[in-house]
Amino acid sequence: MEKTEDVEKEYHLKRRSYEEQENDLIRQRNKGIETLEEVQDRSRHYLKDFVSDSDILTRGFRQIEQMKREILEMARADRQNLARKLEKLDEDFYSEMKKLSEKEEKGDYFKC
Repeated sequence: MEKTEDVEKEYHLKRRSYEEQENDLIRQRNKGIETLEEVQDRSRHYLKDFVSDSDILTRGFRQIEQMKREILEMARADRQNLARKLEKLDEDFYSEMKKLSEKEEKGDYFKC
């Protein structure tokens, strides 16, 4: 029974770690997007009167939009990677629990 508890404890620790990584990733993604949007808003506000060629601002805003798309794409890829790790963790956990259960049923677990 102690082995089962150890496996469960390890599983929950790893799962919590992956979930925290995902939360951190979401916070970083949101912070990156917010920062770019702030730069865009401030640029629009402060530079609109000083830049005679609006084409320059438009190109800058397009680049900011591209950076936002890249951040979203990288975050999506990282979240997919974490989802795969969680899936593998779940599979390994249930497989290990099944093995332990079978050993326990056979009595192999308690042999001295």
